[in-house]
Amino acid sequence: MPFIDDAAARILKTLLSIFFMRTTLLQDWQFSYERLAHSAHRFAQQLDDARTDNQRLNKTAVQIAEGLLFGFYQNRPANKCWTALVHQAKSQRMVKDAYRIAAMLIQQTDSAKASGAA
Repeated sequence: MPFIDDAAARILKTLLSIFFMRTTLLQDWQFSYERLAHSAHRFAQQLDDARTDNQRLNKTAVQIAEGLLFGFYQNRPANKCWTALVHQAKSQRMVKDAYRIAAMLIQQTDSAKASGAA
């Protein structure tokens, strides 16, 4: 599966889980599957634009981006407006943070493996 397809599917899955876990009553104008799919694809495109040659880093960054999205929408009452799913400026920051955190995580994992192997 191409990277962007996988990333979009994972992001859409995350957005759907957040939507269905919410206790907020949403109106029709606040939610549509079309908008979710569009937002997921746009976010995945940003992940694809930031993609590196390191496949491990790319896959880890997608998973971390899922967690960042979950935290962003689930834990902040101000982010209940589903008409503005994943604002462009916020998603760019999340993508940057996802890759930065993924690099740190991989470095920690590799360091732990190296020190355990010695």
